[in-house]
Amino acid sequence: MVAAYLSQSLLDSTRALYAFLAAAVFLISFQEFYLHRRMYRQLWRKGIIDWLAWCVPIGVYLFTNFR
Repeated sequence: MVAAYLSQSLLDSTRALYAFLAAAVFLISFQEFYLHRRMYRQLWRKGIIDWLAWCVPIGVYLFTNFR
């Protein structure tokens, strides 16, 4: 919500929101599949479930609103 507010009010662009969401997907992917596997020995299954829980809603939003 904060990213949406900042991108539309301060940057006057909806493209900034898409950039924030794309960066979030990248950083969540890095966290789940690299950091958590190395630091906490997280199982692949847990990483995939977490990634799906966070990134699928973002992907659906981007897919349905991207113009």
